[in-house]
Amino acid sequence: MNFLMSRSIFYKKSFFVYNKKMKLTLLLCMVLFSSLSFSKTSFVSKSESLNKKQHKFTLNNAFWLTFTRWDRNGVEKQLVDPDFYAQYDFGIYAGYGIEDGLEILYGANIRGNFSSFEFGNEDESVFGVGLESGHLGLKYLMGLSRHWQFSIRGLYFYPFHKAKPATATKSELTIGDGERVYTLGASLGYTSDSNNKLNVSAMFRSPGSSLSNEIVFDIEGALVWKSFALSSGVEYNWSLENDPYTNDPAGKPSLDQGATNMFNSINRYWLKPYAGIHFATSKEWRIELKGEYVLAGRSTDGGVRTIVNFAKRAGGVNKLEEKRLKFKSYEVDAVVKKMSSKGKYAVVNKGAIAGVRQGMRFDFYYFDFLGGNKLIGSGKAVKVGSSKSIVEVITRVSKRRIKKGTVARGGMIKN
Repeated sequence: MNFLMSRSIFYKKSFFVYNKKMKLTLLLCMVLFSSLSFSKTSFVSKSESLNKKQHKFTLNNAFWLTFTRWDRNGVEKQLVDPDFYAQYDFGIYAGYGIEDGLEILYGANIRGNFSSFEFGNEDESVFGVGLESGHLGLKYLMGLSRHWQFSIRGLYFYPFHKAKPATATKSELTIGDGERVYTLGASLGYTSDSNNKLNVSAMFRSPGSSLSNEIVFDIEGALVWKSFALSSGVEYNWSLENDPYTNDPAGKPSLDQGATNMFNSINRYWLKPYAGIHFATSKEWRIELKGEYVLAGRSTDGGVRTIVNFAKRAGGVNKLEEKRLKFKSYEVDAVVKKMSSKGKYAVVNKGAIAGVRQGMRFDFYYFDFLGGNKLIGSGKAVKVGSSKSIVEVITRVSKRRIKKGTVARGGMIKN
């Protein structure tokens, strides 16, 4: 009887607690998904750029853990107790759109690292921390078509620290090579009608006078939805093998770097696949979770890097938005009466009598009767009759279809 009573009391208490928790959980879910439903973008590829007066801001958190090492000949050197190396980078990266497709890039990185290793028959544990570098650069986007984009980017990194030469005390780790770095690269990107993305890039990097020049190849794809995206790719760092100590590796000055080969390398290379999940939490903010795994290399470390980015992208008015703002500034207001079977041509209900001319530019809009006029695509009049015209659809900027009843406006008036 007492057992049954305790079960009854437990049930009543649990029901109240669970009911309360379920309400709270549902409320949190409603808040989360309502914010996601108004998101602008969940993923930005390397080939994309800012519009005029638009700005971006990223807080980058990256944690690296070494699992193994490769020497200058590519021979793997497993970590043995007490060998250990970990590194944390906190980066603040920003950009500003000078013009549509032209942006200035700037930022800084703070690094902390920790290593344990054996030195002089004793176990050592050493830290290093400091402002690692700052950078400044430019990026320029050339839109090849509605689907293709091509961009070039150049960056200059200035080291705010000096590399720590090897000492007998091993009191502090170096946080980098302490060299000025120059990069120049190009990216080619493709965006499908469903907003999925593919990007291929190549970048020349000069990591300093005591290291070999490199070319970094990268290919990345992403499945993009309104509120989140899944991405994956692979990066290959190819050494040009012009390290000044290639033929005299023993003569290269040593650094206090602990149980890692990530610094003071000789003709390094690596192969690094990666994957990520991206969430748009609002119109301006998104969160990115990424994982990288260096699975092969030379004169570097193998291991895993975990990245958490908090990114903001806001401001600016692009050309499509300017068209939307000038919605009423057209010579001709028309409606699509018929579409061709393949959606390439539209018949509109206005012709020469209303002022339509051969070659006149038309913009197609979705009108929702609530003040929302969304640009779908653009075209030009290829055949003009007295009371109707045929417009060839040239570009599409929305997933919405141009169909019978779609608003077509021609001859935009420039204010």
